[in-house]
Amino acid sequence: FWGAPIATPDHADRGLDAAQAVLEAVRGFNAVRTARGERPVRVRVGVASGEALVGDLGSARRSWYSAVGDCINFAARLQECARDLDVDVVCSSGTAARCRPGRLRPLAEVEVRGLGGQALFTPVQAAPELSN
Repeated sequence: FWGAPIATPDHADRGLDAAQAVLEAVRGFNAVRTARGERPVRVRVGVASGEALVGDLGSARRSWYSAVGDCINFAARLQECARDLDVDVVCSSGTAARCRPGRLRPLAEVEVRGLGGQALFTPVQAAPELSN
């Protein structure tokens, strides 16, 4: 996540850049897998923008710096939607409104579990596939 503890105006673009970097890393990982005769894996990413509670969570024995909130749960739901929509990255309308113009294209209007109808977006251009 971006924007905590210090506000980051380009947090939506950073989230999209991170999603693309994950997909590129998985493509490299899959190139090795297929060279060994193993099946490739597929990763899908949900990107949402909004407010979250951020800080050290846990107990005195074990804690971690993390974020919790509706937008975090929404990103998880978007990841589920990516499978059904057969795309690798799904973004919320909040992210689409906050990223650089032209990065995303409308994907679908979908009923998201627990959140009702939502306009979803995906990157205009996916990272290029690696050849096998």
